[in-house]
Amino acid sequence: SAFFQQREELAPDQIGYVQYEDLVADPVSQIERLYDELQLGDFEVVSSIIREQAKARAGYRPNRHELPEDLRRQINQRWADYFDAFGYTVQE
Repeated sequence: SAFFQQREELAPDQIGYVQYEDLVADPVSQIERLYDELQLGDFEVVSSIIREQAKARAGYRPNRHELPEDLRRQINQRWADYFDAFGYTVQE
């Protein structure tokens, strides 16, 4: 895909990755890690705002949706390369 081809042209400090589950579990640490990896500057400048926002959303739970089997199969097929590249398993 174009994404996989183009990301190879980027320097390590131009693209960062975070698993959704890791971001939900510990948003402050994940954002701090990305600040460091992407060389975005002094995290302490924004850390209090990020901590406040994370605290305000601490009880948030995402909605759960059941997808029709046909749609789930299409998603699994079309996104298989991304699931594999980013460590997600196909949902049966």
